[in-house]
Amino acid sequence: MKLELGKPIIHCYPIHLHHFSIINKNKKYEPWLYSNYIQISTPPELPYDRHKIINFFRYDEQEPFYGGTSPFMKECKLERIETIDEIVPSFRESINQDKYMNIFVDDYYLPFRRAYRKNHYPHDLFLFGYTDEKRVFHVLGFDQYGLPKEYEVDYQVLSKAYLSVNSLLKSEYSESNWMACDYQMHYTDAECELEIPRMVQLYQSFIDSIPFDQMPWAINGAAVYPLLMEYYYQYYNSLTAYDHRPFHMLYEHKMLMLKRVDYIQKELDLDLTPIRPRFSKLCQDFLDLRNFFMKNNIRAVKLSPNQFNQKMDALIDKELDLYTSIVKILK
Repeated sequence: MKLELGKPIIHCYPIHLHHFSIINKNKKYEPWLYSNYIQISTPPELPYDRHKIINFFRYDEQEPFYGGTSPFMKECKLERIETIDEIVPSFRESINQDKYMNIFVDDYYLPFRRAYRKNHYPHDLFLFGYTDEKRVFHVLGFDQYGLPKEYEVDYQVLSKAYLSVNSLLKSEYSESNWMACDYQMHYTDAECELEIPRMVQLYQSFIDSIPFDQMPWAINGAAVYPLLMEYYYQYYNSLTAYDHRPFHMLYEHKMLMLKRVDYIQKELDLDLTPIRPRFSKLCQDFLDLRNFFMKNNIRAVKLSPNQFNQKMDALIDKELDLYTSIVKILK
């Protein structure tokens, strides 16, 4: 028994991998997608805290970041299970009802996770199927290159990993409230239209780094880049490993910008051919940047922080000029 999964258009972080794997059953979500996913945001601690990320942002008081509930997916929070005998039957029943499960388990028990048999670390796990004959759940995760990959997790292993998190939540992770629930998700059919005024608003918010009153601490839009430069500086001058995901997320951001141009041109019959090559070049530049950090160690490549900053400054100038151009066209 497996629930349907589509190919996720973005997958940098698990929340986007899960969301788009569910809603990409057809192309109905595209007008909503391209009306959104323009602004980005990060906490000011990004350069110093690897648990902080750059993410897509939507100025919504109830759900400021994308990836949870959307017009095409509903999410229901459930209390975590306390009894081992209830774990497998409960998740099987959800899947039988066409509902996906996102749960928190201890990576110490999962062979495909980096923490396997090294340290106890709670992390989310996305369940979309099961096979009783093999006594396994089918789960979605990432391979060694950060690409989506299906894995199988034995019923007994999953139960043990799940209950371990219950213990961790009572000790060193007691303040991690978001882990104290199971998340049941299902696809919902919806109709959306392309919202040009919203696109203009979000483009302009990126250009001007517009803050959000409900999250005055957040750093939005182009103001994220100085933090990324500091992020690079911190890891260049340390001996710790760095996380390339911020660079992959920024590549996906530019990739969506390019796809949005093609979608607008097709759906609205606007001639964007004069600026499309610039969007394509911007996307390629950020892809090259991501690949550079995926293939190399920061200290080994000898790209000094000053050289990195110069490279970023040039890309930022191109990006802001490009977004200013498309805002004028859309207005």
